[in-house]
Amino acid sequence: MYLIWEFLILGIIPLEGKFGLKQALSQNLDAIQPLRYYTNIKGIYYIGQFFSFFAITTSFLGVSLGLFDFIADGFKIQKKGIKKILIALITFLPPIVITLINPKLFLVALNYAGGIGGALLLVLLPTIMVYSKRYIKKEKATNQLFGGKPILFVICIFVVFVLFVEIFQEINRIVS
Repeated sequence: MYLIWEFLILGIIPLEGKFGLKQALSQNLDAIQPLRYYTNIKGIYYIGQFFSFFAITTSFLGVSLGLFDFIADGFKIQKKGIKKILIALITFLPPIVITLINPKLFLVALNYAGGIGGALLLVLLPTIMVYSKRYIKKEKATNQLFGGKPILFVICIFVVFVLFVEIFQEINRIVS
């Protein structure tokens, strides 16, 4: 479904020009508005809203459940009874309060989570975990990643490069 949406948006709507994606962004419009212009389909707006709702909802549920389990495992809290409510409060209360105070802060957080958060959580953290298991705790297991310490070092260098690029882009965006 997501690939179909990407094909529609990126395949039909030009990036620049009148009714392009950049113009829609500068006018604070969603991508459905230019799509409606180029397809001339009246119901496309409702289809886009329907798709957006379910894309956001399923993403929210997936991230929420993952964070819920991450908090429970990280703090070693059993997911039973009143403790389950405590985990839910830790999971949902901070983002709700922050969003109520400053709704636009969510978009800023998404910007950081995408590049910086992704690099840290999805690449650097697993690399550090592998290093810790193999070389600090000396646990014997079947290695799923070849190359030993050198490949772990290369991965860390790659993450540092990605972080540098993301931070540089953010500074450039703030300055300009």
